[in-house]
Amino acid sequence: MNNYFKLQDIEKQEVPHQYGYKAVLVEDKINEIGFYRLEKTEELKEIESLKQKLLDTDYQAIKFGEGQISEEEYTPIKEKRQAWRDRINELEAELEV
Repeated sequence: MNNYFKLQDIEKQEVPHQYGYKAVLVEDKINEIGFYRLEKTEELKEIESLKQKLLDTDYQAIKFGEGQISEEEYTPIKEKRQAWRDRINELEAELEV
């Protein structure tokens, strides 16, 4: 996003927004212009981290599904995965508000 504007016109600018991103004002006081840069919110960063944890444990889930590890071995992983999915759902609900 490169919508440049004069800094004195900042109140007239509509702050951009996008699901999971926040707008950060970047000011160039020498040229008296500004623009907004979109950055990931903390919620989106956490969602991405949790989804990576799910991906990282998919191998164990597949091994369990194929009967290569026992229920006893898989239970702690299964509980963590469910907690991660629950947290992802909470964060996604917050972002939708």
